[in-house]
Amino acid sequence: MAADRDGIVARRDLLAHGVDGRAIDRRLRRGGLHAVYPGVYAVGHRGEGERHALVAAWLYGGDRAVLTHRGACRYWGLEHFAQIDLTTPTTRSSRGSIVFHRGVVPAPQLVVRDGMRVATPARMMLELCAITPEPRMRRIYTEALVQGLVAVPAIEAILDANPGARGTLLLRSISGAGGGGYRDRARSRLELRFAALLEGGWYPIGRRNMIVRIGTDVYEADYVWPELGIVIEVDGRAAHDNPERFETDRERDRRLVAHGWRPVRVTDRQMREPARLRADLDLLFAAQPPPWIRRAELAPRGPGRQ
Repeated sequence: MAADRDGIVARRDLLAHGVDGRAIDRRLRRGGLHAVYPGVYAVGHRGEGERHALVAAWLYGGDRAVLTHRGACRYWGLEHFAQIDLTTPTTRSSRGSIVFHRGVVPAPQLVVRDGMRVATPARMMLELCAITPEPRMRRIYTEALVQGLVAVPAIEAILDANPGARGTLLLRSISGAGGGGYRDRARSRLELRFAALLEGGWYPIGRRNMIVRIGTDVYEADYVWPELGIVIEVDGRAAHDNPERFETDRERDRRLVAHGWRPVRVTDRQMREPARLRADLDLLFAAQPPPWIRRAELAPRGPGRQ
C-alpha cells in the first residue's frame, strides 16, 4: 500500500486492512511509522520531496478531497507554491501549509492520477486566477501551454461551465479566450515563449500570423506592427537547417527592407538571453519608423494556410 503512495499511508486504510490501533501506535513508538499529519504516516522513513508532500496532504484531506488551486499547480509541475490547496465537500480547518476549500469539483473537471483526485489543468487555471497576481499567472499559463497541458478550447469550456466564477476576467485576458490573444494562435513552443516576453513588456499589441503583400509577393509574418514598419519572425532550428527556406527567408527580408519595413528574426538561442533580446526590442519599438515606409496590404492568415 505504501509503495503505491510514495511511502505514505492513512490510518483509516491500515484499520480497513486489519492493522488494529494498538499495532499502529506501537509502530509509531518504535519508528516503523512516522506521523506526517494526524492519521497520515510515512512508512519506515520520514519522507521528503514534492510527491511525498502532495500524497500526504491529499490523504489528510480524505478520499473525497481534490487537489486544486496551488496544490494542483504543484502536481502538474508548473510552479511551486508553499501552500497545498484541497477542495472537500465539508468544512475543514486549514493546517500548516494545507489550505481547505469547501465545495464539490464536478467529475468532468477532475482526473484520478497516481491514486489521487486532481483538478484538470483548465479548472486549476480558473481557480488560480482568483488568488494569484496577473504577472505570475501569465507565466504559469504560458508554461502550461508549452507543456501541452492546456489549450484555448479547454479554457473556453471551463469558462462556459463556471459563469461568473472569480478569476474569469483574468483567465480570459491571459488566454485570449474568445479572440484577441497572441498565444491561442502560436504554433510552437518558441512562439509561446516569445509571446510571453512581449506580454511581459510595454510593447504595443501587434498582429499575429498576418499576410503582408508587396506587389505580387505574398508573405506570412509571425508578428506585424504596420504603424511602426516592424515585422518579427520567430525561427526554430528547422528554419536554419533547410537550405531552400534559408534562401527564401533572406529574399523575403530583402524585399521587406526595400519597401521600408524593418524585419527582425528571433531564434531559440536568442530567447535563452531574454535580457539582451528585450533591450534590443526596447530600442526597436522606441525608434521612429522610416519616413518613406510604404503601406502594405495586410490580411489575416487564411484557414487553409499552414
